Amino acid sequence: MSIAEANLDLPPNFTGVVKLFPLPNLVLFPGVIQPLHIFEPRYRTMMEDAINSDQLIAIAKLKSNSTNPNEPEIHPTVCVGKIVTHAELPDGRFNLLLLGAKRAKVIREIATDRPYRMADVQLEKLSADPMDCDNERVRAQANRLFRRLVANDPSLDDEAIGQLLNDYLPLGMLLDLLTFSSGATLKAQQEVLETFDVDARAKKVIEILQSRLASVDQTELQFPPSFSYN
Repeated sequence: MSIAEANLDLPPNFTGVVKLFPLPNLVLFPGVIQPLHIFEPRYRTMMEDAINSDQLIAIAKLKSNSTNPNEPEIHPTVCVGKIVTHAELPDGRFNLLLLGAKRAKVIREIATDRPYRMADVQLEKLSADPMDCDNERVRAQANRLFRRLVANDPSLDDEAIGQLLNDYLPLGMLLDLLTFSSGATLKAQQEVLETFDVDARAKKVIEILQSRLASVDQTELQFPPSFSYN
């Protein structure tokens, strides 16, 4: 299944209430399929509840400067994900694939008797993706920068990225996926997730790609190395 064919719709009876899975080192974007391993008891319960209900989990990035160790603060922009497939291991842990579906903003966390956190969220309102000159210019510039980055950074996955660029995606989704696939910092990824306006997102993503490319180019220019045994 290509990204363009992925079904990112939420269930028609979605109430706006989500199960929160706060993580320190992951930003999920719509259109991204993320493998996860669930081992903490409270999140095993979350998985069981999700499987038996709406099959949705919202990934929230933890704030690095949180002062509450019992319930650390999260960034209020999250990504609601759909469980694509899962396997329960003999000891109760889970492996799963989670497909990012919708950006959302946490309106408020809600009281619950479950061991995990839950929140009421407002989904991103998607606007039309006009086929105008500015849109196509931005798309071409982002693709061009990204292809240069892939050509110069061997750590990036050529095969997966090639498929990404071959799919004709809505500009907003393309920008998200370029950010996720570019090796951008988690801070930069969270900033892109928080940018609901596609024009503003395009500007931010192009700046990220330019910065990543400059960093890779600078690394290649560091010759001779700073030390030598000769």
